[in-house]
Parts: sequence; structure tokens; C-alpha cells
Amino acid sequence: MPLIRGSLHQWGSQSQALYPKPSILLSPSGVVPLGGAVTVQCWGWHWHWHWYQNMRFLLYKDGNPNMLQDVEPRWDLADFLIRNVSWRDAGSYGCYYYSHWNPLIWSHPSDPVELVVLPAPGPSISVRPSGVIALGQVVTIRCQCRCGARRLFLYKGGMEIQELDAAGDGGEFTIPSARWEDGGAYSCRSHSRSEPPDWSYPSDTVWIIVAGERPSSASRGDVALGGAVTVQCRGRHQNVRFLLYKDGNPNALQNTEPAGNVAEFPIHSVSQRHAGSYSCYYYSHWNPPVWSHPSDPVELVVAGEGPAQLSRSWIQREKHPGDSPCRFLYRPHHWGRAVGTGRTDRAEVCVSRPVSSCLQSPNPTSPCAPAGEGSPWGES
Repeated sequence: MPLIRGSLHQWGSQSQALYPKPSILLSPSGVVPLGGAVTVQCWGWHWHWHWYQNMRFLLYKDGNPNMLQDVEPRWDLADFLIRNVSWRDAGSYGCYYYSHWNPLIWSHPSDPVELVVLPAPGPSISVRPSGVIALGQVVTIRCQCRCGARRLFLYKGGMEIQELDAAGDGGEFTIPSARWEDGGAYSCRSHSRSEPPDWSYPSDTVWIIVAGERPSSASRGDVALGGAVTVQCRGRHQNVRFLLYKDGNPNALQNTEPAGNVAEFPIHSVSQRHAGSYSCYYYSHWNPPVWSHPSDPVELVVAGEGPAQLSRSWIQREKHPGDSPCRFLYRPHHWGRAVGTGRTDRAEVCVSRPVSSCLQSPNPTSPCAPAGEGSPWGES
């Protein structure tokens, strides 16, 4: 029966359409993701199914004159399976049938059905361990999907940083020793190995938050009423903005962006209301910004009357067995998901605290200790 393997044009030019048209549908749906599967089902309307045991069904796609598949029906139903759906499978399909007894007599065409192909669903993404990551910790980012023979891509802040061949249900990306700059927003996508590649939707975004180092601390400084004092804060990074806070006040007292990594906050004409505990933060200008932990506090003690200069100022280094938990700082109206928080606000990443803060008198004989050996700003 050579005409069965021919084109629709050849078939139609040498045959007669005498049988009623078959019905057709797409199962389970006419909307299929890339890499999925769909079945085109065709069946006839004769009152007795035995009649179709002598028929053969053919599947055609609009724009292609050549037959795609031909099958013998099971009872009165013919199934045409399309596996691993690609963009080229999208379009309009129809079917016909003809008789084994007389291959030149065939049916009218079915009504068309439309197959819509969508990008593959995005992989799911997860991070181990969840929550705040310690410096130097091993981090595993898992992207899971029905990947098959697809390739996975990992993105940080929208930029591709790694890729790998998916194995079965996904793949894992590893950060062997977390650094503070590894903090940020991660997502993944996949694509087929065919050309041109079929890209999936992106996954959801997860945030990796890397906790920083605890700084050395300053203890206390004394200043007389009416005097002047400067709170100095030093960070480990430049091009950041520093903010000064006083215990009991949620609002920043001062903020500054120094040329280097040392910020100075002067307090003139000191009064009793200036007494208390001070600390500072800094943050980067990235989007989203990266916030530090708070510095250890310094205590300002105000005593005596009349203008006077700072009587003493000192720095005391302390050893800390471990870091306190990272403090999450949120900015409203920025969307994302922070690992381990359950929040939908975008979480700001926590990094190292400012290295130190201290109180400095205008008296040149009692400044904050300079950086270097024996200094809280030097390396221990």
C-alpha cells in the first residue's frame, strides 16, 4: 500500500472521501510544556466498533503535507503519541482514516485541534544548610526538575555563574567555603541539548545569607559636660555608608560615607542626654544593599561641670567564643524570599560587623589607638 507513506496531496488526488469525518482531541491537554508528552486521539462514529478493525488512521499537521504517523485503532480509537514535545510540535493537527479493503476510499478530515507549547516549568531550588550561613561553611544549592537530558544553569543576581549536565531529577551546585560575597539571590534554569536550545522558565529565587566576623570592642570613655567627643567606626570594606546609633533610639543619629573605611561622628557640647551606649553599622550600595552586624558598643560617661576635654579614652580587646545570630534588616516593597525566614520581603544580607568603634577626645594625647600591632584595628 504505497500511498499510505505518501503525501496528503498524493493521497487526496487519487482517493475519494466517502467516510464520515473522525473526532479528534488532545490528551491530557492541548497546552504542553517543553519536554512533555501529549497524545492525539482520533475515533470514528460508526454504530459498531468492529467496523473500525478494518480501518487505519493517519495523523497530519497543518503546513506539512506528509503524514506524521499511521496506526491501527484499538477498537474504534487511535492514539498518536508525541513524546519530548519541542517548539516545532506546536500547531494544528488533524486525522483521517481509510479502509484496508479499499485504500482509495478514505474519510473526510477531522476538525483541527491546536497544540500549544509552553516553556518547560522552572526547576525548584533549595539550599542546604538553610538559614544564616557561617563563613567557611560548605553550601549546596540543589535545582530539581524533570530534566531528563537537559542542562542546568545557576544564576546569582541574574548573572549565570555555573552550569552542569542534569542527572535524572536535577543537579547540585556547591560553594565549598562560603565567603561574605557569596551572599545574594540565586535561581536556576534548564535547557535542552538540541539546537536551538529550549529554555525553561526560571526557578523561584532563594537568598543565601552569610554571617560575618565579630569585631573587637571598645569599652568606655569619659567626657565632661560641655566637652566634645568623637565616635569613630572602622569597617573592613570601603565605599560603604556608616550609621551611628544610640541604645534605646531606633533611629540613626548620624550617617556618613567616608573616603576610606573609617567614619567619624563628632558630638559637640556634650550634655547628660548624650550619656549612654553607642554602636554603628555600615551598608553597601549594592542592590540589594548589604548590611553589617552592629559593632560592639562603647559607653559614653558624662561627668563634671564646665567645658573640659576627655579625661581618658581607651580600647579594650575582647575574645568572643562565637558570633551572635545575624540580625535581619528588611526594606519594604522589595520582593524576594530569604532562606529560613518565611518572609516575602527582600532580606538584606548580613556580613561582617564594623571592625571597631571607639570614643576619641580632641586631646591629641589620648586618641583612639592607631591601626597596627596592639591596636583593635590590627590583626590578632
